[in-house]
Amino acid sequence: MKKRNLVLALAFTAAAALTACSGGSGEAASGQNQEEQAEEEGEDEAGKEAQEEEKPQEDAAETAKANWTIDEAIANQMRFHGQGFYTMYAEGTCLYAAPNAESDTGSFSRYAMLASEGTAGSQIRQIQTAAYSDAELILDSEGRLWYDGEQFFEGYNLQYFDCFYATSAGYAQNVAGVTADGAVVYRDAKTSDSEIETAEGLTNVKYVDAFWDRLAVVRQDGTAAYMAGGEVTELDGWTDMAMIYMGGMQDDYTELIGIKQDGTVVAQAIVGTPTYPEEILSWTDIVQIIRGTDYVAGLKSDGSFVYALEADANDYTKELCEETYGTWTNVMVAAEQAAITADGELLGDARLLSYGWNLENPYTDYEAAKLEGEYDDDMHAVLLTRLPKLS
Repeated sequence: MKKRNLVLALAFTAAAALTACSGGSGEAASGQNQEEQAEEEGEDEAGKEAQEEEKPQEDAAETAKANWTIDEAIANQMRFHGQGFYTMYAEGTCLYAAPNAESDTGSFSRYAMLASEGTAGSQIRQIQTAAYSDAELILDSEGRLWYDGEQFFEGYNLQYFDCFYATSAGYAQNVAGVTADGAVVYRDAKTSDSEIETAEGLTNVKYVDAFWDRLAVVRQDGTAAYMAGGEVTELDGWTDMAMIYMGGMQDDYTELIGIKQDGTVVAQAIVGTPTYPEEILSWTDIVQIIRGTDYVAGLKSDGSFVYALEADANDYTKELCEETYGTWTNVMVAAEQAAITADGELLGDARLLSYGWNLENPYTDYEAAKLEGEYDDDMHAVLLTRLPKLS
């Protein structure tokens, strides 16, 4: 190391000078003692330096500060899906999952084995968990979407997807994907036997959001549109858009919330009377929207949050928002009741990510993928404070 070499060189020079200038054995011995002392000091200094260099990477990560562009925030959001004990997250070639994504659905091991055998890609572009079945949907870097262990849009190169699967009832519920050439394809989320259809009239698309049998899209040129029953409706005034979110109640209410490239928010009700809080329309510097029950939260570029409650929000919702979005800072990505900070801290349900595997390595079994954490009696699960780097 540079420090160590410099200290040792000075020590040897000093010792040589003392020996050359001395004519007696006493002075030589004194020079030797000083040389040994200098060497010890050099070793101590080198030891300190080595200790500093060997500090865990997480120490350096603690200095990371959120400063996200909207595109960066969307990429982060694509790799994280917060769903309680089925939460999943992907970073590089590493896949992390909460316990039920292994013990219940087998989602974690299933994809790890697909990647290990080379069937699926080790780089994950996007990840979701189906709300009803809790099965994984994973889009690899080669554009293949894996749903419950099977390739769901075989022959299509997807860049983005969204799944809406809320009930086993016979209502139309779709997985929709955006292809590399900007087309939108979709099929029934409830079965792998459904036909793949193309959304006519939706082209040059960048992002899609699915809600029952309806679709909302953001195009490459920043315009936005909504499709229901095969009919496409252009959204007037929705220009320079970055992302769109659709939700509501099945037939009674459908709303759209969008983020513009400048971080401002737009919203409108397609069906029914708006229930979203009007104050969200005055927000700025927003990079992600979270639409919860009776509230809307917005992640800002600096990792802080704003949130707004609907008029009839109950005490539980108020307390939930205060304890999460009201206190969380430096956040990289978030979902309802879960977040990961820019320096790698796990918040809320993200602490449940207790399984991890580097997908470039041959997969053995879920026992080998268990991460070290502290068992929580209330959650009946192992909780982590931050995710380890996986070699």
